[in-house]
Amino acid sequence: MLTLYSIKDIILSKFEIFEYETKINTKIYNVKYNNSNYLIEPKTVFNNCSYICNKINKIRININSNIYDEKGFDMLLTKIYTGVNKCIYKDENLKTLKLITPTNNSNILENTKVIYLHINENTLLYDYETKETLTPEILKFKRFDIYPVIYAPSLNISNDNIYMNFILKEGAIVITSDNNLNKISTVNEEDVRNAFNKKNNNLRNI
Repeated sequence: MLTLYSIKDIILSKFEIFEYETKINTKIYNVKYNNSNYLIEPKTVFNNCSYICNKINKIRININSNIYDEKGFDMLLTKIYTGVNKCIYKDENLKTLKLITPTNNSNILENTKVIYLHINENTLLYDYETKETLTPEILKFKRFDIYPVIYAPSLNISNDNIYMNFILKEGAIVITSDNNLNKISTVNEEDVRNAFNKKNNNLRNI
């Protein structure tokens, strides 16, 4: 399957949106590139992430604009957003609606944006060191680092707004805090980042 790594991979005119009707008679839209499904792989590890369990289970990703590769991921998301927006303006049924950006500025962390990646029953989570499969419940009340691979976004409409939904396909994880959110002293964030980045070409072949 096609994988987008950076803005260098993207030509805006190749984005398309396709309408589908669900079993409950609601419409969703899939975003394709060059008439194909695709994956998004930021090629970096994100630190201090968290798991949110509610009606839709999600992983919160913090995007630090001071870190080169993370800023590149933010630029990639912006490029995809722009491509989707151009498609919406061409669609008679959608052009009056507002496309909401997929990231928000963090209220706590400086120079940081936040994106929430949905988790479904097909999402594969595994421990980076042992390659052991992890259940989302293991991540409750913990902090962790993650190297994600993400499905192309889908779109849904609510109250005249269009929302981009990103589903996590798989994630290699290093847990960095215990159940009380106390930092594990043996974990060095820079070492974890370097280890991920050295081996990221092999992660998706596990």
